[in-house]
Amino acid sequence: MEGVIKELQFNNKVLIESEGKVYESKGGFPGETVLFKNKRRKKANILEIVKSPYVKNTSCDVVDRCGGCRFREISYEDELKIKNDEMKRLFSPLEKRDGTEILEIHSPEKVLRYRNKMEYSFGNEEKDGPLKLGLHEKSMFYNIVEGADCLIVPKGMDTIRSEVKEFFLKRGETFYHKMTKDGFLRHLIVRHSVFYDEYMVNLVTTSVHPLDEEFKEFLLLLNDKLEGKITTIYHTINDSLSDAVVPEKLILLYGPGFLRERLFDLDFNVGPFSFFQTNSTAAEELYSYVKAHLKKTGVLWDLYAGSAVIGQVLSDMASEVISVEINPENVKDGEETIEENGIKNVKMVLADCKEFVKTTETKADTIIIDPPRAGIHKDVLQAIDESGVNQVIYVSCNPVTLKNDLMEMKNYKVLSVKGFNNFAGTLNIESVAILEKR
Repeated sequence: MEGVIKELQFNNKVLIESEGKVYESKGGFPGETVLFKNKRRKKANILEIVKSPYVKNTSCDVVDRCGGCRFREISYEDELKIKNDEMKRLFSPLEKRDGTEILEIHSPEKVLRYRNKMEYSFGNEEKDGPLKLGLHEKSMFYNIVEGADCLIVPKGMDTIRSEVKEFFLKRGETFYHKMTKDGFLRHLIVRHSVFYDEYMVNLVTTSVHPLDEEFKEFLLLLNDKLEGKITTIYHTINDSLSDAVVPEKLILLYGPGFLRERLFDLDFNVGPFSFFQTNSTAAEELYSYVKAHLKKTGVLWDLYAGSAVIGQVLSDMASEVISVEINPENVKDGEETIEENGIKNVKMVLADCKEFVKTTETKADTIIIDPPRAGIHKDVLQAIDESGVNQVIYVSCNPVTLKNDLMEMKNYKVLSVKGFNNFAGTLNIESVAILEKR
């Protein structure tokens, strides 16, 4: 069958129109004519791109297989247009309900080599093939794809990935097989402080045997090849069956145990599993927008606070900031940096947000929310909607759950929604919604 792709949604689905019917698939871009096979219930497999309005580029040698960048093969201008069109479509119900202004997506200063964290997986590219260290292949989860020069990470990060792979390849080390549940190497997590140009390396393995004692010295010698410097090295032991990194045992091999990153003349501690915006430069641009739209207030609730980065940045806009976070490591990082930055009016609270909103006796005057991709828990959403505060600002890394949550808030008018293309080349964006009490 032949059809034309009409939409690319933020959940990575495309809608293909053919002979008056609409089919759902993955792959391709709006405006492309495709040959596809209808599977069942209007689900389709794209077989071939017949015609495309885009000039395809080959800046990445694994663009057709790597699961990292959705937009790498088309121009950045086309990426922005597709994302702007989808933002307007997605939030059109709010535009009808509240007259919400759907603003143009902000393009950050850095759209290449911007990521300050990467989680690589060990594996192979084909059955019984040599050791690889990279990202999962699209639609082939067990295959690992390596790019020669990944354009979304700093060159130093790519050097660390490549050299670590060679270190273990020469030693004949095995990777963890998800099917047989045996092997040693699982993941390599690399974090980068943009301001101080320092790296944290965290090797994740099973416990089948001890880590080669030469590994730490190898990494320190690697500093001679880097423009920046590796300052912290961890070894995480993870024997869980999940492919997620579960730090069952965390061993500090070298350094202070954290990176320092600077935003707005404030320093923040970033630990091995701390939450921090992936694009440090763009984070400043995002928070500047939030600050420009926040009205001076009394008590500010900073919910899903991470290490209180937003709370500290906005501390001069409120008499008191209460930053609520469930992750103890984030709370510890936040408390340390609040003290080191000399901020007196920000308080970290270790709590689940849904319990905090039920039990706290401190009422908010303004609320800012920055939840995980799944969105806001229904109890928290209800408490916010019934809070009566004059202003709510919702920062989101998932526009789909953002729209769903905003549609549930009946007591607040959504004035505007603005996207921030902080993850250029990928399908992800950050968004900020400004709400006021009806």
